[in-house]
Amino acid sequence: MDNKEDSQQPVVPTTPESGSMKPGTSILEMDEFRISNPKEIGVILKQLMLNKDFLVIASNNSQNIVVTNILNVNVAESLFFYDWGGNQRQNQVLLKSPKNYFSATQNGASVQFECGAPEQDSIEGMPVFRSAFPQFLYRMQRRRFFRAETSIANPYHCTVNLPGRGQVRFNIADLSITGVGLRSKDAWLADVAIGTMLKGAVLDFRGQGKLVLDLEVASLRDKRAGESSPYHVGCRLPNLPGAQEAALQRIITYLEFARNKPT
Repeated sequence: MDNKEDSQQPVVPTTPESGSMKPGTSILEMDEFRISNPKEIGVILKQLMLNKDFLVIASNNSQNIVVTNILNVNVAESLFFYDWGGNQRQNQVLLKSPKNYFSATQNGASVQFECGAPEQDSIEGMPVFRSAFPQFLYRMQRRRFFRAETSIANPYHCTVNLPGRGQVRFNIADLSITGVGLRSKDAWLADVAIGTMLKGAVLDFRGQGKLVLDLEVASLRDKRAGESSPYHVGCRLPNLPGAQEAALQRIITYLEFARNKPT
């Protein structure tokens, strides 16, 4: 079994708690996404295992993060097993944490749930975590993905090379699993055609890492009535690869958590 130590810091997942939502969890407000049948929960966990989807676990008031994979699911006993992390200190914090918040992306849907403190177990002589199935989990379909807004005062940036323009920089206005909104002061944007492809655009989220994506211009709003960045360019994310989709969802979750985190 491989230890999971991402090269960039994973984001903090937001999750349900005891039937209500913690601050920063508005993406999961509707009961229609709540699943409580243990057999259905087992099916979702098994699919995460078979697809080898990453599972991000936040504990200790979201100060401790472990990135892992599900290794085995025992539906008969309502147990699932997941890989031991590469950082032993983080593993020990997780073992002692009474509330742990799990987040994953499954075939374009966000899966989030809460579990209590795990037990240490082993598979083929290697240490693993063992947890009981959550009381319930939330699985939110792509069609209802939340669009996270970003800070205007301290914006993230998107840079892209355009023919005849060289490198152009935008502020990132908002982000979802299907698109990104960009802000700019450049008046020439008023002439950009819908359908224009922004190839190899670099979305820089500072400590959360960078994503290199192809963007397709889907809309252009001219908002020159006193705004500092009057042009808003709405872009689609065509043919988003699965690995980038998972990374994008983690960043969206982080943005929503950071925006709603109590000060």
